[in-house]
Amino acid sequence: MNSKLLRSINLLGTLSLLAAVGLGAYYLLAGSSVDETGLLVEEFWALGLAWIFFITAMSSAMVSAVLMVRSRRK
Repeated sequence: MNSKLLRSINLLGTLSLLAAVGLGAYYLLAGSSVDETGLLVEEFWALGLAWIFFITAMSSAMVSAVLMVRSRRK
């Protein structure tokens, strides 16, 4: 069971990291501009989601590391 849990956490972390990189690249490639009223126009939602996915990926990596260390001690 621990192996299945570890694989699931690793998959979640990998997918989260891929999503973070993809959203970060989208944010950078979309660029930003100022419209005629002086408002900044940018894809800020992509940057926020990228950070959320990045934090999820790092949290998954930490949980995975703890589970691997605990399983080796037994």
